[in-house]
Amino acid sequence: MLFNNSEITILIADTSTRVCDYIAQSLAGSGVVTHTCNSSSDVIPMYEKHLPDIVLIELRLSPESGIETTKALKARYPNARIVMLTSHNETEYRSSAREAGAAGLLVKDHLVDLHTVIAVMH
Repeated sequence: MLFNNSEITILIADTSTRVCDYIAQSLAGSGVVTHTCNSSSDVIPMYEKHLPDIVLIELRLSPESGIETTKALKARYPNARIVMLTSHNETEYRSSAREAGAAGLLVKDHLVDLHTVIAVMH
């Protein structure tokens, strides 16, 4: 176990099944349980079902954007810890993510940093 001898549950919401699978596989064996969904309409029901410690939400999730999905999740669950995922490292995306209630933004090209992000948030 990588994370303080305690299990961590992570919900991954990305339109790409391949990205979800990649993230789940990269965290396998490190004390992390992952759940995935590919639609913004599944995020709140999946959150309620699994009560994850951390939620990773793609910025361009659909049908609602990751920003709107984050706002809705934070309105309902203010203590939800959310990190936005994006392919673009632009200041406007970081600002939008924080304004929506996300703890931060992780560029998909830097998913190798995911273990560090999880350790800091947990």
